[in-house]
Amino acid sequence: IQGMVEGDYAGVIFSQNIIQQRPQQIVVEAVRGLADSLVSGEEEAEQLVIERPTLKIVRHSCAEKKIIAETDVTSLAELAISIENLLGEPADIEFVHAKEKLYAIQARPITTLINDDTKYIDQFTPPSSNTTIWTCHNVQEAFPKVMIPFTMSIWLDYYNTALNRHQYKLGLIGKNEKTWLFGYFFYKVHVNVSLTRVLTDRMLGQDPNLIMQSYLGRELPYPDRESWSKRWYYRLYSTPFVTYFLLSLPRLIKTLNKRIEKSYAWVIQENLTQYSEQELLDCHDRLMDESSGDSVGYHITSFTLPTLAINLLSGLLEPIYGDETKEIINVLISGLSDIESASITEGIWALSRIAKQHELNINILFDPRDPELPEEWLGSFNDFIEKNGHRGLHELAFETPVWRDEPASLLGLIRQQVSLPAEKSPIKQHQRARKKRIDLTDKINKELSFWKKPLFKMVLNKAQQWTRLREFSKSTEVKGLRLLDPLYAEMHRRLWGRKLIGQPEDFWFLSYTEIKELLCDKAVSVKSQIILQRRKSYASYQFVNLPEYFYGYPKPVKRETIDMSEGNLDGVSVNQGYVTARARVIINFSDAQTMEPGEILVTHISDAAWTPLFTLASGIVVDIGSILSHSSIIAREFGIPAVINVKNATQLIKTGDLISVDGDKGVVFIEERH
Repeated sequence: IQGMVEGDYAGVIFSQNIIQQRPQQIVVEAVRGLADSLVSGEEEAEQLVIERPTLKIVRHSCAEKKIIAETDVTSLAELAISIENLLGEPADIEFVHAKEKLYAIQARPITTLINDDTKYIDQFTPPSSNTTIWTCHNVQEAFPKVMIPFTMSIWLDYYNTALNRHQYKLGLIGKNEKTWLFGYFFYKVHVNVSLTRVLTDRMLGQDPNLIMQSYLGRELPYPDRESWSKRWYYRLYSTPFVTYFLLSLPRLIKTLNKRIEKSYAWVIQENLTQYSEQELLDCHDRLMDESSGDSVGYHITSFTLPTLAINLLSGLLEPIYGDETKEIINVLISGLSDIESASITEGIWALSRIAKQHELNINILFDPRDPELPEEWLGSFNDFIEKNGHRGLHELAFETPVWRDEPASLLGLIRQQVSLPAEKSPIKQHQRARKKRIDLTDKINKELSFWKKPLFKMVLNKAQQWTRLREFSKSTEVKGLRLLDPLYAEMHRRLWGRKLIGQPEDFWFLSYTEIKELLCDKAVSVKSQIILQRRKSYASYQFVNLPEYFYGYPKPVKRETIDMSEGNLDGVSVNQGYVTARARVIINFSDAQTMEPGEILVTHISDAAWTPLFTLASGIVVDIGSILSHSSIIAREFGIPAVINVKNATQLIKTGDLISVDGDKGVVFIEERH
């Protein structure tokens, strides 16, 4: 009988650095307690890279957590070396540290070593040629973390198919032409830039080079460009379909949103436990065809409209305002009403005022739907969940609960708003941004020539309308995806109840095809080794660094060493203003409650769950993004100086550093190290 231990911390040791292909390095990943949260990805691990034979630490991530004591480093490294010698090859070791003792739980040879002649390919990897360009740059805002196998399989099997159907209806691809817009490499989502460039080239009046600028900030060679005759065939054929679709898109998205809401109201009322396995799968496919698939296609297409309008605005204003045009456009599309994500912050603010008025103790965790709570609170909270319950952290990942599943997760966001003064109200911040926009619009109207004024008014109106549409379409997309949650919950219940999976979390490490086979008795069981390997890959890929773009298949790269001799970082300005304050670097949303009012928020990406933090921030700095990304739109709505696409801000800026954000020039200055 094997004894049980209560671990201080636990994790995995790779006796060779398999990701960076450095056999003279040992990699240790650890979390507090037992290793369950490491393999499931629920907690960010502390990582040590130890050089052999000196056993000195050469890289240490998540240093603020200090999980591994310095005195344990030598013991961990020696354990890895001794087991590697015993096995006669590189080892993958699971360990637990408990009461000053180190326990090796299990060890196996590493079978995932990559060399220069090996392509990274698994069942989630799409077809790719040596001329296919992939990037994860702008798509990371929607998929900000390493993806779980279940979610990857849904996107590959269903949404790529739905997008193919959408492209065919628009006349952009042939009936038998199969395309891959999304692909996964090292469990990280990438977008097919080459395909996007080809589809753009098949549309009349579109410049494929703008796609390269949008995704990569540069133009790349285009050796495999289609022939002149083929491009013009598709341009002439697709123009009426594309034109009609783009003009109809606002109406189509609103109609789809109502259909999804109706479908969700139906599915939560259904007694899915009474469905046979085949009925359950048929219901899933029907909802996917009727609602979820279209929501993805509509949202992706919705990017085209505001980009088109902004380009027209730029062409209209640039001859007059020159280099100031970008900053002017940022103001002209700010302070808008009915921005979907901004309404989330306003709702959180309203709940914080009610909590303050009724003296609710938000500092403790409680059920926010407890019937004993004040009626005003219950009514407002339930209204918020009804409108925004499909949103949340990593909302496009099915394994992550959204707000309607875990409503108590909102309490932390509400708590941060309670202590804020009235002048920090998002409504007042929005009003200030709105006034600035109106004043600038009036000024431009006075300076434009007579014939340009009606054109400016029309294009500006469309730019504002379509910017709102972009955020609304994102909400509709998420709503369409999370419509399927009750079905996946029922599938999970059946597999777990029939002991077809060893742990509840194993469900998410299966592909949807494998789950269907298990439900329909086409597979007796799934080998636990497959799930274990995927769990290990999921954990280790968190530390894989891939190039910004690549051809064909990627190879991991070292993190860049950046020259900070000048003390400033360049990015893209998305809202004017200049502010100097202490930085708060937040990479994981679990650390969001550490943010103090007036600090400058520095983060890698943001989604809807991050929106209330913008009310606290005096400035925003984001590693990735574009003028129409979530961070940019919300910063403009609240009039916060913001610089995005800084690329390495979260690596170079530390919490407590005194920094300045120049929203006019798109520059971040590090004034003083903490």
